[in-house]
Amino acid sequence: MSKELIKLYKSVDMTLKMNLQGVSHADSITHIDNCNCINWIVGHIVISRNGILALMNLPPVASDKLKAVYERGSKMMTDTATAENLETLVKLFDETQQKILEGVTKTYSDEVTDRLTFLGFHEGYHVGQVATMRKLLGKEGAIK
Repeated sequence: MSKELIKLYKSVDMTLKMNLQGVSHADSITHIDNCNCINWIVGHIVISRNGILALMNLPPVASDKLKAVYERGSKMMTDTATAENLETLVKLFDETQQKILEGVTKTYSDEVTDRLTFLGFHEGYHVGQVATMRKLLGKEGAIK
């Protein structure tokens, strides 16, 4: 598979981790304006990664319970009781990261490669949202 996909998914991992430094679970469920909170964004990335794993013929890591809370189109997380602990979401993300980096070493059809590329971009978009929410929480930007 392409070195570019490996770079893409490693960059998402590095950038997300930098933006989550110093963000507590309580911070992650804080709502600002009409935006999804950091917790929802990270959970959404994890759920999206189930789709990436499916493209690679690998088993999902996130449960259907999480899917109901974090999938695209789910209602805004105003009831924080439904929020998974941020640390747990990051552990699930880490589990998917290892599998994805192993998976992208395989050869796929052009259609699957295009989808993996788009989904990597999708993650980058959401990691940018985490960076913005971090600043709105009053924290210094993580990337200098």
